[in-house]
Amino acid sequence: MSSENPKSPEDPNIKDPKESSKKEPKESSKKEEGAGKTIEDTFEKLKKNENVDTIVNYAQSHVLDTIAYIILVIGIIWSFFHPFFGGLLVGLITGWYYYVEIYTLVKGFQEFIDVQGTEKSIVLGAVVLVLLVQAPGVVIGTLLTALIRGVLTTKSDV
Repeated sequence: MSSENPKSPEDPNIKDPKESSKKEPKESSKKEEGAGKTIEDTFEKLKKNENVDTIVNYAQSHVLDTIAYIILVIGIIWSFFHPFFGGLLVGLITGWYYYVEIYTLVKGFQEFIDVQGTEKSIVLGAVVLVLLVQAPGVVIGTLLTALIRGVLTTKSDV
């Protein structure tokens, strides 16, 4: 029987564990430096991009709209996991932006029924009822925000 030692230093395919552990930190530190440089390069490119400048300028000059859009996006994403709360966020933003239209509809509801007819009004009522059942967060959020804006807004603002 011939016995060969697989860990003999003469075998070129076997590496000494001490040598490989010494080389790995140098390679990983180079990778970390390269990743940091890549992130910095990307950030610098974004700073110079005209589209990013346009978005940043818009966000700075329209702060409330930007906050509303962020809440809207969060609400849409959240609605996939928690439909009520995501819909509530979307409804809050909807009520904020469509307050005048909601106020006008509620204020002139009798005229709306007269103009549209009873049949269309019944269909609209059914749609609102189904929306309340299927997406209560959206309906509640919209009505809540519209109600709050109605209390805070003077009649000359509408």
